[in-house]
Amino acid sequence: MKHPSILWILLFSSGSILAQEKRFTVYSDSVSLSQDANRITIEFVQDVKKVGEGAQLNLKTVVNTTPYTNYYQYETVNISLWHETEQQMKEFLTFVTGSEGEGKKMFGLFFNGFYLPHELAHGLQDFTEGKLPGSYEGEKFANQLALLWWKKKGRHDELRACYELAKKAMAHIPNPVPEGETAEAFFTANYREILRNFDPLVYAYMQWSQYISIYENQTLPDFDLFLQHYFDARPPANAAELYSILVEDQLNAYRLRDIDALLEFYADDIKVYEHPFKLVWDGKEVMRQDYASFFKNGPPFYREVTNKIIQGNIVIHKERVLSGESRILESTTIYEIENNKIKTIYYLD
Repeated sequence: MKHPSILWILLFSSGSILAQEKRFTVYSDSVSLSQDANRITIEFVQDVKKVGEGAQLNLKTVVNTTPYTNYYQYETVNISLWHETEQQMKEFLTFVTGSEGEGKKMFGLFFNGFYLPHELAHGLQDFTEGKLPGSYEGEKFANQLALLWWKKKGRHDELRACYELAKKAMAHIPNPVPEGETAEAFFTANYREILRNFDPLVYAYMQWSQYISIYENQTLPDFDLFLQHYFDARPPANAAELYSILVEDQLNAYRLRDIDALLEFYADDIKVYEHPFKLVWDGKEVMRQDYASFFKNGPPFYREVTNKIIQGNIVIHKERVLSGESRILESTTIYEIENNKIKTIYYLD
């Protein structure tokens, strides 16, 4: 007869393996789902804190089936049970996968598996960057971190199954991206509107096309290095002051019509949008050509900041623009900062 202590160890280990194997599948009861989800949550938070020493991260997961399926809010990830999920969601998954069985399988793979650390990644963003509005880039970060974390845990077969089913589903989803526009530009510009006028086909296209692209990307680092780069890029404590100065110095270069000085403040791949999210410039060299002509031949002008808001890496200017001899315009400009360069500009007026 085996020694009792060894038997208990074997039983405990066997139970842990079975619990681990149950991930990425549909759960029949909330207790098992909650237990496994919170094991994942604790493990994910521990892995994050090992990389980002001193990282403040306090997250939990609850079973709370809603039409949103999985979501993060108030330091809590909410996840769903298949048998409690709305019929409309089940029909949607059945439609995109081709059968009820495949739809249920997709629910288990993604909503009871892959998307848990995805939502935990949103929690990490919340703790480190503040409560910023959601964005296409935020979804991309969460998908990247979740995939790299599951790779770290050796869940390659499950990630492959997610990939194959996502590819299958995408064949049933029409491409919402207008011809001649990239998916990144379209979803970045229209993310908030897509959430407001929620269309599951459009949102699924965005999420699963991201997953497919990230899965196929062989250049991504491992979880620890990716996360280290993330923490290294976090703004310093006086970031608001530094960002304010950066944008003001950029504006001074504009006033002086100094094209070389102006472009120093921009990222090489800067994108500039005009309301309503019309892409005006894509890349610094394109801006150089247009600004050089404008500075040389344009009318007298002056831009004065009348109000300013700074939130995270976003600087918002309310400006009064004098164009020509007497034409005065009111303008709102949003600057997005990344790696101490202006990455994106939105002209709202």
